[in-house]
Amino acid sequence: MNWYGQFLRRFGFAGLLLSAQVVCFVALLIAFAAMGSARFDLLWYKISLPVNLNAAIDQPWSLLTYWLANHPLGFWFLLTDMLILLAFGRILSGMIGDRRLQGITIIGILMNGLVAIGISNLLPTVEISPTTHLFGFGAVNATIVAAAITLFPHHNFRLFIWDVPLLFVGLFMLGISLVSHRLIFTLEGVAEIVGIAVGFGLAKAMRHGWDLTNWFRGAANRPPQSPPRQPEPVMSQQRPVVVRAINPKQQPANAPQNVLSEDEELDDLLDKINEVGYDRLSSYEKERLDKLSGK
Repeated sequence: MNWYGQFLRRFGFAGLLLSAQVVCFVALLIAFAAMGSARFDLLWYKISLPVNLNAAIDQPWSLLTYWLANHPLGFWFLLTDMLILLAFGRILSGMIGDRRLQGITIIGILMNGLVAIGISNLLPTVEISPTTHLFGFGAVNATIVAAAITLFPHHNFRLFIWDVPLLFVGLFMLGISLVSHRLIFTLEGVAEIVGIAVGFGLAKAMRHGWDLTNWFRGAANRPPQSPPRQPEPVMSQQRPVVVRAINPKQQPANAPQNVLSEDEELDDLLDKINEVGYDRLSSYEKERLDKLSGK
């Protein structure tokens, strides 16, 4: 499983989301083959999110599972969602850190489901029926893409041999998705619009210093860090002994040094990016990351 650990180190929380979708899709595919179409649909309706308010209240767990309910017959939709998540999720994770990407994803899953159901029942243009359900990762992907292009519009996206600003790539992909889902005339189109609005709103709030993802990281009410305390003497039977941190520059020349290998140094840099984001790296760390990653 070392390869999977390396995969998660490189792709962070986006890689974990991708893994969950693949595992659930394989499980649903096996269930579809074993149960048949009619019986499988009953199971699939239980994990997708119904538009009918009474049905949604009867199965509240579907608000947390609908993004995993990819129908086995819609493999190409799943593959598209996975590629978008892999590209934009990795960029967003590298720039703002895994913790903030987790918060954006959780808020997106909850808000997209709730608001999409509400709007779909209010708009007369939306074509819904008792069997209409919201499923898949498309709306959450819209939240991630919208947040990425709002926060980092000028980030270069490598497209074959050209470097294209992330803003243009994101707008093109969102536009294609909205047109294919017929905008406000289908539940999927409404969910995409809600996802874009949620991602844009979260990113704008973050740029103005109001980070809503702190609520999911447990840091909203965290007090500011206090200044470092002075070393306190440790009392012995003879005389007080002051414990002080050792400055590496003051170590003897023959003191053993902990030298990291290049792989370990790269892993440490990737862990730091996942924790605090690429922007928090020093210029030296960015240079080392470029060199170690083979750029």
